[in-house]
Amino acid sequence: MPVLPGLYIELKDERSKQFQWEGEGEVGALSSDGWKRKAAGQATPLVNFNLLSPNGGSMFLEILTARGVIKNAQWICDRHIEMANKVTNNQPKRLIGMVMDSTAANRSALAMIREKFPHMVLLGCQAHALSLFVKDLANKKKTKWASGVLETALMLVNGINDNERIKAAIQEQQQEIYKKIQAFASPCPTRFANHTLCLKDLKSSKGAIKAAVADDNCSELADSSTKADDIQAAVIGGNFWRDVDSMLELLNPIVNAIHRIEADRPLLSQMLPLYKALEQHVAEWAANAPISITDPVEELFEARKEKHWHDEFYAAYVVDPFNFRHRAGPDGGTYMPPAADLKGDAPAKCLQVLTRVAQCTTQEQKNKIKEEWSDFRLKALPEELADFVSSLHKREGGRVPTAEMRCVFCSEYGKEEFPLIAKAATRLLGMHVTTCASERNWSIWGRVYTNDRNRLGLSLGEQIVYIRGNLSEPTTGSDEDLVSELF
Repeated sequence: MPVLPGLYIELKDERSKQFQWEGEGEVGALSSDGWKRKAAGQATPLVNFNLLSPNGGSMFLEILTARGVIKNAQWICDRHIEMANKVTNNQPKRLIGMVMDSTAANRSALAMIREKFPHMVLLGCQAHALSLFVKDLANKKKTKWASGVLETALMLVNGINDNERIKAAIQEQQQEIYKKIQAFASPCPTRFANHTLCLKDLKSSKGAIKAAVADDNCSELADSSTKADDIQAAVIGGNFWRDVDSMLELLNPIVNAIHRIEADRPLLSQMLPLYKALEQHVAEWAANAPISITDPVEELFEARKEKHWHDEFYAAYVVDPFNFRHRAGPDGGTYMPPAADLKGDAPAKCLQVLTRVAQCTTQEQKNKIKEEWSDFRLKALPEELADFVSSLHKREGGRVPTAEMRCVFCSEYGKEEFPLIAKAATRLLGMHVTTCASERNWSIWGRVYTNDRNRLGLSLGEQIVYIRGNLSEPTTGSDEDLVSELF
């Protein structure tokens, strides 16, 4: 008898308890994403839902099929509300929030959901938002220099990967110069940050590429590829390699930021300093760029930031003890919330978010949290709590502490003086900022639904993916081994 149904039910029960599916506390946040592959249900459009834990990690919940439906904002809104009710036993106030890709339809759906559930933290995927800035740079309608550099780079890696003679010539030079063969990343149409990998691979093999397409060799290679002359022109003449260096200088911090927030961790409180750092980096890059580069890089970054900005970034930043600032004093000093970092109308927006997330609906509650906010932003920590915050700052490598550690601090510090702010802080500090859990889930689907397994039913496929994605202990066997064992 197949073990699949029994193991699926057993694992689902175990994981549900880990994520507080029962009880009164927060159950985490929802992440969703769409996907379609010819081998999976004859290209049936699918939407997956993952539950994001406030303490880090995620759990695959289930999929919805979307064949024959118009996936507009209303449909997206309705499906997410249904899932919110399902995972909270019809108590959606227990759900911290939702995160989905930053498409126009999704942003409209999030606005509709906020009308019904103003307490939820509703975000567009920030990894997606930063990737779209790279897409803007590659858009010929928006840039001239950047799009030209990226177009040439992609032409090179495609030309190398698609032609065995050119690839062999470069590999021969790699072995001679570097004593090893280095591969070239293939461009991915929907993963714009992947362009940086292509640039890095070209730069790391610069000497081998130039040697392979030198004048003495190129005539022979030209017989095997119509791209050979274009490749030679790009790598031998002009300013291509200088431009690669400039582009990598611009993109590396952006891509590093994407990788940082892709973790299955609640990092909402780090988005404000992250955007500030990237904004400063882009401004410095633009100020030091060659005078010949006239692309509106700063304007493009600012437009993306404004389009995908959420005022929750302000609130989460201020209430996170990891962000508290040290204030010197005769006894070693203490720590204070970083409210002074908020400028202009940011403090007012911060209070609005805290009021909404803390579910302050009566005028009395609104007045109370306003009083708390006035005191909280100016009050130094008592000595015993200052020591705790100091220990957070001394963590190895400056790593952000777990949400559980930070939330315990908020509840301890705020339970007497700032109960409403503490309530909002607990929710804000447990919120993830990307849909990467859903993206990784589709990777598992892609390995299950191969061309040779294209008739596997979606119900069975979902159970296999649930088991593969939600096992407490990672398996060492291949997906083929797991599927064979389950059947």
